[in-house]
Amino acid sequence: WWVVVVGGSGGCVRDHPVVSRLLAYHSLLDRLSPLDERLAPQLKAVLQAAARNDGPRASHQPRPRRPIPAAEEVEEVVEEEVEEVEEEVDAEKALRFYDSVVQNLQQKRRDKQSKRMMMRRSVLTASEELKSPAGDGDGGDGDGGKRAITHQISRNRGLTAKRNKLDRNPRVKHREKFRRAKIRRAGQVRVVRSEIVRYGGEFSGIRAGVKKSIKLK
Repeated sequence: WWVVVVGGSGGCVRDHPVVSRLLAYHSLLDRLSPLDERLAPQLKAVLQAAARNDGPRASHQPRPRRPIPAAEEVEEVVEEEVEEVEEEVDAEKALRFYDSVVQNLQQKRRDKQSKRMMMRRSVLTASEELKSPAGDGDGGDGDGGKRAITHQISRNRGLTAKRNKLDRNPRVKHREKFRRAKIRRAGQVRVVRSEIVRYGGEFSGIRAGVKKSIKLK
């Protein structure tokens, strides 16, 4: 009826302020739908209990009227129920995410175990082929296939220069290089130290044969 009246008067129904309020009520009802499902059996039980208590004996007795709750109290109760529903939904999402993470970890572990088993089987088959006696003198096996390489052949790197152990890790190599450079620098330039306590001699002793003075000409 309201839409017909506004349309007949030539007004725009879409820009009317009542439309925004109707949309707000619609969204509120959508948010309260899970709450209605939860409270429906409770309300039904309350109504059944009230119907049982209302008999012919108590029909003539006037009932005290309960105070109608204010709109603010109703809104607070509704907001609390909506927050509880949202918390339950968030908890369900968190549980689903946790389950998915656990399943992914378990799948990764299974994949690693299967890869290890395949590697072990390949190593065992290679060792068995090496242990089996050769059928021909030209290096072939009994079935005519190629013979597998040995561990010594696989580890052979050819003609390579011997390297120091520190060269394996660049970080350790640079750390050792820096330590030696600090020692050389301390021998070239003396470190300036502030006299916190009274001078009591050098920490490492004084070498009588070392001369670092400059002769004036």
